[in-house]
Amino acid sequence: MEIQSKLLAFQVFVLSSLQEIGTKIKKFANDERGDTNFISIIVVLALVLVVAAIFLVFRNQIIDKAKELISNFIGSDWDHQ
Repeated sequence: MEIQSKLLAFQVFVLSSLQEIGTKIKKFANDERGDTNFISIIVVLALVLVVAAIFLVFRNQIIDKAKELISNFIGSDWDHQ
């Protein structure tokens, strides 16, 4: 019987903690005080990180394609260095 009461107390604790966390998250999401550009800053930061990651992965292909486009535009060959 004591194990059941401890289990019940633990379940009540977990559920009340989850409810409190949910309430705090909703309050934070709906709070309009402070910096109104917070979400836009996060979105721009995420975009910058994605572009940087793409460049790191495909940097050789990007540089080669840029050299090719510039060479075709100005009519010279950059690979003779």
